[in-house]
Amino acid sequence: MNKHLIVLTVLALAAFTPVSHSATITVPGGQPTIQAAILAAANGDTIEIANGTYTEDIFIPGSTLLSRNNLTLQPATGATVVIEAANAVPSGPATRGLLGLVYTILGAGGAPDHHGLIVEGSGTTLRNLTIRNNSTTGDAVVQEAATVFVFGDNLTIDNCIIEANPDNNAGRAVYVFTGFYAFLDALTGGAVTAAGYAAPRTSANLTITGSTLKYGDAVFDTVDAAYYIAILNGLVPPPFAVVHGSGTITNTEVVGYFGDGGLGELDAGNFVWNNCRFHDANDAFDIGGGTWVFNDCVFERSTNNNLVAVESNLAEAGPTPLADVSFNDTIFCGDANDGRLVRVSEGDVSFARCIFNVTETAAVVQGIQYSPGDFDGDWAFFGFPPSSSTTVDHCDFFSPDGRGILGDDPPVAPEPVANLTVTNSIFYTTTGIALTGADAGVARNANIHDNDIFAITQIDNSGAWTLTSANNLNVDPQYNGPGSCDANAYLYFNNLLGTADETGGALGSQGPLESTAVDNWSLY
Repeated sequence: MNKHLIVLTVLALAAFTPVSHSATITVPGGQPTIQAAILAAANGDTIEIANGTYTEDIFIPGSTLLSRNNLTLQPATGATVVIEAANAVPSGPATRGLLGLVYTILGAGGAPDHHGLIVEGSGTTLRNLTIRNNSTTGDAVVQEAATVFVFGDNLTIDNCIIEANPDNNAGRAVYVFTGFYAFLDALTGGAVTAAGYAAPRTSANLTITGSTLKYGDAVFDTVDAAYYIAILNGLVPPPFAVVHGSGTITNTEVVGYFGDGGLGELDAGNFVWNNCRFHDANDAFDIGGGTWVFNDCVFERSTNNNLVAVESNLAEAGPTPLADVSFNDTIFCGDANDGRLVRVSEGDVSFARCIFNVTETAAVVQGIQYSPGDFDGDWAFFGFPPSSSTTVDHCDFFSPDGRGILGDDPPVAPEPVANLTVTNSIFYTTTGIALTGADAGVARNANIHDNDIFAITQIDNSGAWTLTSANNLNVDPQYNGPGSCDANAYLYFNNLLGTADETGGALGSQGPLESTAVDNWSLY
């Protein structure tokens, strides 16, 4: 066939190939409910919602048999839209997808499922919405209510308010589920695979921007529930790996519940938080597994002992390496309630260019408590890691009535070796670094050098740690107005800090500076 004819034929076919254009479906004009609009939509459609409050349980399907991908839910121009969960009784996977199927398998009966907006379809966008779940009890299967329940990849939440019940600790604002649920086929004669859920649920690439997440027992929660369900059914260890979701959260506020709630329970996942603010809770932002990075964030105001706690949860995070957590340019500030701002028990955690501002006036309060011997019994079954670590570099500690860092609870064989490293940091405390606990025969190492530890007691090693220390000043940093949760309060007026370490560079969060540039520098 003539090659020119081939080209013309291809062009002619292309001219008659239908082009898919996304449609806009209106609610209630085009469809009476949001759920009806979702089921009427094609992939890539936009659902525009008129002004008002909509009481619905919403399901965006995402199985291999039925899926709605790349949908956008948003208000019509000028409208304010509130979606409130109805918490109705599910009718299996037809209306609630994989969660409805699991609900049926585990025998919840005719009880409501207490989950408002379930996202399975890939590429969903929720924009400019207020979404609430006022459940007071949670459900019989996963025990917790959820406002936005994430089972799908590439979900975007943009400029939304996501609220759990503000008056109790029943739920989560955002609940990210992952896991390999096909193992339940053995209990159901293949029902999971038959319903189109044979592949693992990865909940990958969650993006949250410019939003507010509020209330609940844990405002933000991640879990491989399949792994947890397998353990409950006697599969120890489960015959499959933990699935870690992933995502990036930016310019978002996480608001706790003072009654009995925490800010987060992060048991699986690989997430980055940028320029986020976490505040007002009765319990910590708990990190139990996965990899977590916090950049330019603020943690403040807790009525309990911790703003952040790192403690692995093997029942839900699986026999994976220790939680790997990095805090960069982050502020920890507030009343630690006779405890500490951050506790590291089971994890590898690093702090770079951070501020720890203890506003509690009590001698036992510290910015960081590192408890490397706090490994629980689950590790004996799964196997202990070779070491755990806490690393602090270019940070500021202000606790004039307390301690900067406490290293306590030494490891006991076969728990891992403990490593504490503190460099280029400034302490304004009564005791800079306290290392306690009797020698238990497991190595614990502290490397503390090139700091300004302005304290009555710079380093108190009463616990027989293997201590290496050098070039630690004891010079008043002369902070300008500390006690604020604003980084701009941390200004220095002491030129001695400009040539403090052995290389002639500056101590503290700014890194090496010429001595003439030290006046009036701040953390950021």
